[in-house]
Amino acid sequence: MEDESLETMTDSLPPEILRRIVSLIPLKDAVRTSVLSTAWRGLWTPFRVESNFDSNQITGGESDVKLNQIVGLLLKSCDYSELRKFRLGGFNSDNKEEDLIFSAAKGAGKELHLDFSRGEKQMNQIITANFNLILDQSCASSCKFPDNQTAKFSFLRTMHLISVNRLAGDLVSALFSNCRLLEILKLEKCTGIQNINVKASNSLKAFAMADCPNTASIAISAPNLESFRYRGALPLIQIKSSPRLVDVTLDLREGLGNNGFDCEDCLDLLASLKNIEILTISGWFLE
Repeated sequence: MEDESLETMTDSLPPEILRRIVSLIPLKDAVRTSVLSTAWRGLWTPFRVESNFDSNQITGGESDVKLNQIVGLLLKSCDYSELRKFRLGGFNSDNKEEDLIFSAAKGAGKELHLDFSRGEKQMNQIITANFNLILDQSCASSCKFPDNQTAKFSFLRTMHLISVNRLAGDLVSALFSNCRLLEILKLEKCTGIQNINVKASNSLKAFAMADCPNTASIAISAPNLESFRYRGALPLIQIKSSPRLVDVTLDLREGLGNNGFDCEDCLDLLASLKNIEILTISGWFLE
């Protein structure tokens, strides 16, 4: 009886209070509140945001303005743990209409989750093709956000990216370059990423990448990086300018994948890890 009265009492709370409650717990646990009642479920009904941009002109001035507008809408996702679904209409390199669909939500611990998997069924082969992802905080971004937006991004400590595709690459790069205090970067299920190059500021402490089967190379430079975790097929891994690195996990359960085995590259990798304290690595790699 007490449980029923408690449930009724929480259901009667204003949505703003419910959003505040779920913003204080990890996103994975917060989403589970959707099964409690209709009131809680309503917090996770995607709020749709639609916009149009020309992906062929993404580096141009007009596209930078449009990207700033998109980021402004995205920032609203950071106010509460509320799921927002974005549909950005544009054109691919063959001048065919193509939508970028993704969801965004803020979790506790100053984390932002961006999930691009929701639009995979609508994507053609051009969008899902392999691409290179460059994430660079070492120089000014080609798309500089206004000061009021940059200030809002300063709260972010964790960015979790899921199923990043070619069309999303410029948006993700712009976000990363403007999150100057980001401490944790996670990528998973990004099947299109072939090569990734990360140049981080002094804030980045942890990098994790998992289940990205077409990745051929990972290059990362981060002065204060402490943790590096990778799961998947063995790629070329280059960790540079990271003297504080102490914990490395290489879960190479997928073997070589489509990548060839280069003994010299593997020896160079092991040499770069000589000063770490904890190394977890698949047995076959050492054999």
